[in-house]
Amino acid sequence: MNSAEEIARRAKDQRQKGDSLAAEASYIEAAELARSVGSREMRAHALRHVAELAAERGDGERALQSAEEALSLYQANPDELPLNIANAHRVRALAFSALGREQDSARDWRAARDLYEELGIVAGVAECDRRLNSA
Repeated sequence: MNSAEEIARRAKDQRQKGDSLAAEASYIEAAELARSVGSREMRAHALRHVAELAAERGDGERALQSAEEALSLYQANPDELPLNIANAHRVRALAFSALGREQDSARDWRAARDLYEELGIVAGVAECDRRLNSA
């Protein structure tokens, strides 16, 4: 049996090869396996990628559901890395945008931007600024 981490690596490879549907299915599989073994961190990671892939193909409902669960899992851990929380806000912003909920999207882009700025992640700040300026 494959571990959730192995399935997530497979998903990453599938995505890099351009097979986003297979990658999304693999990330869903990884998230479910992580849930069954109690790996909250891996579940959140996999769900974050499900949200991003779903948003890219316009499935805002799946994207939002996955992004909100990932963000909730990250926020429930007092020792969570701020980068993970920033990335979860980023994908929830993408999900809201896929649903046409631009005010909600902008709120998450600002939250992600603040965290990226605190962490000194210039590329993250720049992406957030681009998204906020284009809204």
